[in-house]
Amino acid sequence: MLKEQLYLLLSIFASRADKSKILKYFEEGTQLSIKEILEVICVFWPELDDPLNLEFIFDHIGVERTKNNDLIFELLNGDESLIALVEINPELTVQRYRWIKEYVSSRLGKWQLSIDEVDYKFLFLRSRSIICNEVVSDVMFYKPLFRKLKYLSSSGGATAFYEWVNGILKPLAHVNRRIELNISIYEFEQKNCEDVMQLFGEIYTDVLSAYKSVMYFEVSPYMTYSGCYDVFLKNCLSLDKFPLDTYNNFQSFRYVASEMNPIFAKDPSLNNLFQHQLLKILYENGQNLIKIPLPNLPDELRNVLEGIDSSVTIDDGITSTELLDYSKYMDALGIHSLKEIHTLKNSNEPNQLSSFMSMSKYLLSSSPSIETLQYLISSDKLYPSLSKDKQMSAIIESLLSLGEFSILHEFISKAGFQIDDSVLLKYFWRFFNGATNGSRNRPEMIKAKNTLSLLPAGKYMHLEVLMDVADKLSEYSLNYSRNVPFTPSHLLEFKQDPLRIISKLLELNPSLYLNFDLTSTIMRKLYVGLEIPCEDPNYEKELTRLTVQHIDCALVNMDLQYAYEKTMELFDKHGDISKYWLTIFQVGKFMDPTWPDNEIPTEIIYLQLEILSKLLHICPFEEVEAVVSLWSGLELELSTRSHVDDPYSLSNNKANKKLQKEIVRQVSSSVSNFLSGGIKWAIGDDMNSG
Repeated sequence: MLKEQLYLLLSIFASRADKSKILKYFEEGTQLSIKEILEVICVFWPELDDPLNLEFIFDHIGVERTKNNDLIFELLNGDESLIALVEINPELTVQRYRWIKEYVSSRLGKWQLSIDEVDYKFLFLRSRSIICNEVVSDVMFYKPLFRKLKYLSSSGGATAFYEWVNGILKPLAHVNRRIELNISIYEFEQKNCEDVMQLFGEIYTDVLSAYKSVMYFEVSPYMTYSGCYDVFLKNCLSLDKFPLDTYNNFQSFRYVASEMNPIFAKDPSLNNLFQHQLLKILYENGQNLIKIPLPNLPDELRNVLEGIDSSVTIDDGITSTELLDYSKYMDALGIHSLKEIHTLKNSNEPNQLSSFMSMSKYLLSSSPSIETLQYLISSDKLYPSLSKDKQMSAIIESLLSLGEFSILHEFISKAGFQIDDSVLLKYFWRFFNGATNGSRNRPEMIKAKNTLSLLPAGKYMHLEVLMDVADKLSEYSLNYSRNVPFTPSHLLEFKQDPLRIISKLLELNPSLYLNFDLTSTIMRKLYVGLEIPCEDPNYEKELTRLTVQHIDCALVNMDLQYAYEKTMELFDKHGDISKYWLTIFQVGKFMDPTWPDNEIPTEIIYLQLEILSKLLHICPFEEVEAVVSLWSGLELELSTRSHVDDPYSLSNNKANKKLQKEIVRQVSSSVSNFLSGGIKWAIGDDMNSG
């Protein structure tokens, strides 16, 4: 019965937290096993007592005990209440022993606890923590004792215990504080992994500090302890959890990628699943990152992708290496979705060509260099549908469109690539038509000239002539229409009638009519440059019309002398000029409002009579009467003039002496012809005889 008595007394001493009495059990109480002693202490020691008061136990577990036959008397120490409890009625003592024994077993059994010789110390500590948690909500209530004992043992039990502390108690304590729950240790351990991960997952991934805290203090230690990696991948690392549409959500994702990696790296198969999920999230949800003000999105992506093994694949065999390549071209493409770039890679040739052309122009416009060209050429892995020749052509067209001819020459030289004439001509016309002025010094015209220089020498001479004439026209005032300046592209609109350009030129440049050589040269170049077919290589008809334009312009500028000279040139050097009779008629009836008394100078009458006499031979039949009438009027006026002291003679007015001399010279032959032949001189013998 001694064992039963000692057991009952132990329960009393444990409930009183009587260390001195309990020490005797560890030192001399051989009748009870260490297991029995620890179980009683675990159940009956006051739950709210300072955990450090149990530290003494750990110093005496495993110490060799000596047998003490007087132990029961020393423990009773004359205490009547204790004596009455264990010595009055043996049967009752045994019964009480059984009750207490069953109670201890039931308490431990309720939590499925066991304290055995595998490792008394830490199994006791674990059991004690769980039992006390029924009263004390703080699951880390025994933390002071955990710390004290951490370095006292290197046994397997100690390792397992502290793994339990780190993997169960600490995560539970953190989640209880975080979401203000009061989940007990036992209840927490009974939950399956999915429930626990769901409990941990009740936090928004866009609250970065909180998310990091949950991952660090809850998910990571629990997952490591419980081994529920697959549940984590399913519940905590999913497409839904990481839409990557906010800065904090993306940073949370980055945190998982870096901080969880060492955990999964221990197992190759788990690591493959972990990295597969990371890759899938980046691929599927990466397009949302454009909504985030990241300083450098491609760099951010690369930081994650570089940590993913190249052997890991997702849909269509996509690897991290492939996505890393995509990230290098994101900014250049203007596409910030890895999935979209992959779609582009698998698109048809027209789509890839359009994309490559856009990227080429974008990069070369901001950084025209050989390095940029090398970067573009290296992007061929994004454009498997494009042949090398098509990529080269696209680069060349981009350089042409940007006018980067020095780099273009270097590129062509190194690549040994021949540019099609059609491509060069396309850009020549683009530059030429895009120029706002035909001057050779204007940027677009310089580009046009440089493009022309790339074409076979001598094959497109007409374009060089066209640029010459555009340059020459830029030196003068010239409008296409009212308030619309004339540009090189307007030249093409006058291909059916290039002399209209000369007409505009003469109209807006009053003194230009005096430079017939210039306008005739421009006219010839227009025909050559615009490739206008001409029946006569000497341009006789065109020069006749040009002469008439000059006469009209001279009349507008009151320059009768020039008009007369050009009119006589028409009669003397040109063929059929009958269609221009009206212009000649205007010369014959010219009146300068500055002449004295509005009377035609006598000498000029002779000139006009000469012109009218010639006009009678070419004017339409129905207009003869008008010409004769004008001629008769001038003849009548001439008959009234005094040959001695003619007030209307040029010699008697203040006109320019040089002009007087020139007019008199021209008049001399006309006067002699008129005085000798009269009307016959005017109309000719053939008409007179008729």
